[in-house]
Amino acid sequence: MASSSHDQILEPTAPTILPALSSIDDYLASFDQDAVTAHAQAGSPQSRERALSPSGAGYVAELHARLQALTIAMPTYEIEDDPKGNQRFRGTIFIDAIGMGEIEVEGVYPSKRKVKEELAREALQALEQAEKDGTLNKLPESTTSNTRSSTIAEPTPLTGILPPTIRPSVPLPKPAPVPVPVPVALSTTATTQNVPALMILLQKYGFQYAIFNVVADPPSSSLFAGSVTVPGILEGATTPPGKKFPSKKHAKEYLAGIALEKVKDFVKKKEAEEEESRKRKATEGPSEASTSGTSSDGPSPPVNDNVYTGLLNAFLINEKHPLPSYHEYQLGLQFSCELTLPPSYPCPPGTVFGDKTVPHRGKKQARNMAAKAAWEWLVAQGHAQPITVGVGVVPKKKAKGAVLGGDVQLTGNFVVDAGIVARHLGYLDPKYEVITDEHAIGMCDVTAVVERQGTGEKLQFPTLRNQVGKKKARAAMAEIVLANLVRMLEEKGGKVIGGSA
Repeated sequence: MASSSHDQILEPTAPTILPALSSIDDYLASFDQDAVTAHAQAGSPQSRERALSPSGAGYVAELHARLQALTIAMPTYEIEDDPKGNQRFRGTIFIDAIGMGEIEVEGVYPSKRKVKEELAREALQALEQAEKDGTLNKLPESTTSNTRSSTIAEPTPLTGILPPTIRPSVPLPKPAPVPVPVPVALSTTATTQNVPALMILLQKYGFQYAIFNVVADPPSSSLFAGSVTVPGILEGATTPPGKKFPSKKHAKEYLAGIALEKVKDFVKKKEAEEEESRKRKATEGPSEASTSGTSSDGPSPPVNDNVYTGLLNAFLINEKHPLPSYHEYQLGLQFSCELTLPPSYPCPPGTVFGDKTVPHRGKKQARNMAAKAAWEWLVAQGHAQPITVGVGVVPKKKAKGAVLGGDVQLTGNFVVDAGIVARHLGYLDPKYEVITDEHAIGMCDVTAVVERQGTGEKLQFPTLRNQVGKKKARAAMAEIVLANLVRMLEEKGGKVIGGSA
């Protein structure tokens, strides 16, 4: 007797060999009862994890089948490499349904395919919750019920042959068209030329990285808009009101193009100002130097910017205050620094010297510029005397004088001069201990001890931290030791001549 099309069952593609069974009871008993029970419960949300393979394969296919059954447009995936490290990906999925917005996942996954499976799994859970809450965008009840009955097969007991598939006699309704309010900008293929070019330019000149803020516009839609900010250069440049993008990558690429032009203009303007300043100094420098000099032998050389750290530290030690605190920041390949004086020093609360947004070529230069700002403030307040002679340079009139009595002639080398003054005061040469930083390559901490001959009396100096290189660290500590020993010499009526005094 011929059966109808609804009763037709697909035969297995390969022959199935069944054991000889005497009755239907033996036939049913031949199956694994645990597998039958798990298969019967596969339709419930509680058993969904067990119904799928442990690797997550099948979540994407199941999600697409569910959305097709509910006449909802297919989801949009966006998977990106995570800049935090290798083999890290993050992704976003969007489903055009009421009550459902973007779903994001971020973690360590071996491939982008695993990220897509994880997104589909999260979307399935959100889809089930939306169905329970009644917030899902559905078709009329009659159409939706027919679609569900024709696409989602009810769990059936195992029969030893392939399960029935979707019956082709019941056609699937076409999904409702999704209106697009505004034309979409760019093509469906996202190019990434402006974003890396912007990052390279910012890193080259030591500027802070750009901050992108891309969101769905309007909310719960598949179109995106946003803004970009480059600290100190560009504040909140946004996409035009009538321009939307099909993905976050498209929006970021457009915003990066805007920021790239602004940064290029800023760099050109800055270079032009520096060139004009150099030309002005070249023409005005000699006349100013000739009028400002107080010695008949010629103008005094300018103060070297690299000595303000030592000057400030020596000044605070002489005043019996702790050393200042330096806060360093990395701006791409360059550095900036802020300085705060010790709490014991009479300074307005919250006063910070230096600018963390101004980049410098190295940490030492950044620290010196912050110390220079603090030194200029001390001079303006009358706490310190201005310097008119560069360190290591001796005015000609003083150089002609002879060394008398307790006077000490210095050489200009901090390490050598510290030993000379120490021996003049009856101490042994200073001993320096340089400790390399395990967490920062090339950075060192240094301390020093000066011991008196015979008595064993020791002068212990505080640790000087975050110095670049062992040689420079020893020189910086020797500068502090020398300043302290010179003060002791002056208290005893002696003085130093020349060198770094």
